[in-house]
Amino acid sequence: DAVRKLYDHWNEYIKSPFCYFINNPQKQFTELGYEYQYQELAKLKEAIEGLVGATVSDKSLNESIRLHNDTKSLLKQVYDCRKQDPPRISGEEALEIVMGAMVLPKARANQLLRQLIDELKQPRQHPLVPGPRIMITGSIIDHPALIKMVEESGATVVADDLCTTTRYFWYPVKENKDPLAALARHTTEKPVCACMHPAEARLEYMLDLVKEYNVQGIIYFNLMYCDPFLYEGVLFKKKFEERVIPTIALETEHTPS
Repeated sequence: DAVRKLYDHWNEYIKSPFCYFINNPQKQFTELGYEYQYQELAKLKEAIEGLVGATVSDKSLNESIRLHNDTKSLLKQVYDCRKQDPPRISGEEALEIVMGAMVLPKARANQLLRQLIDELKQPRQHPLVPGPRIMITGSIIDHPALIKMVEESGATVVADDLCTTTRYFWYPVKENKDPLAALARHTTEKPVCACMHPAEARLEYMLDLVKEYNVQGIIYFNLMYCDPFLYEGVLFKKKFEERVIPTIALETEHTPS
């Protein structure tokens, strides 16, 4: 609802030269959802071509997909360093690394990530202190204050499932001769958001993270009014605790304070 109204504000009050609303199906792993997403992406492509007065070619889209997939692969290599005990990077550092890779031009981001991976092979000047291995999840954290607070309390944040971290890079786009088909499949088959159905697919993805990073406890930082994650937190808490993974859900506001 907030996003829909934001679109109206951009049009009515800000008078943006280009504002386009794209719908995404909420039910995943269906052919109808895929076809719907494909048509939405085709309309978006057409709108952008009209704006810039140039054709968006399949070749350029495929090159961009490969470039972004490189970023995702490199971020996964960085996250491999968190599997150690203690990890080579902190949760606070991991958030800043991923958010930096999000906003930098991808060629530059990939260059810096390769440099970072080389640096992480060297002994850390001030090794992190081992603590309970925690995964932080929830809707979005775009400031390291909450993660820093957890780590200063003696825990080790070894994994995170957030819009600003793992969900951004965990699944690469499966390349296809038709790049719109590849992107439509990617959108309708990556089970990373609480607003998508079925919830079981997302639960399996989270359990894979728990196993891969040897997680001993989970903290849900649920952003106030982000209802899908608030509902999910209650349901998944039971599922995790059935597997003897202590879980706590904490409601937060969208401020570092």
